Amino acid sequence: MSSSNNALRILERLAQPSGKRGERLTDPDLLRDPEGPGTPGWFVHVPPCFNDALDLQQSRRVLNKVEHSVWTQGARFTFKTGDVLYDTPIAYDSWAEGMPPVRLCIQVTAATDASSSIDKGSVSFDLLKPAPDGSHLVRTSSHVLTQEDFVRFLITGEGLTPS
Repeated sequence: MSSSNNALRILERLAQPSGKRGERLTDPDLLRDPEGPGTPGWFVHVPPCFNDALDLQQSRRVLNKVEHSVWTQGARFTFKTGDVLYDTPIAYDSWAEGMPPVRLCIQVTAATDASSSIDKGSVSFDLLKPAPDGSHLVRTSSHVLTQEDFVRFLITGEGLTPS
């Protein structure tokens, strides 16, 4: 469910103007496994704590007259100021263990939520990479994308131009 090609296909589907306003997709059309540990195949590791930012929510659905809770996917992405993402799941462990494998860190510096298919919001962020001695991270560039394009970047690592 969370391969980068499948996630891109789902993102493109979410980006299309829909005849039904606010329509939400259901499994298997989710950007990531909401209960899984990460996003295999994505450029950046996105742990489950970012499910809300990816507009992954539990919704009530009725099947055979019985109400069930199911994971649903929308396009109202909400990454926030202060969000930090790394390219490896190890980085979320202790700093001493997590720092050596980090090649890339994303730090969101400002953001506005995507509120509709017309207002896709924005994400301003810095890219940080390890200093030559590996002791800390240094800012290498700053960027601004729509929330949707930011999600595409997390999946592919493509689409950046310095701001």
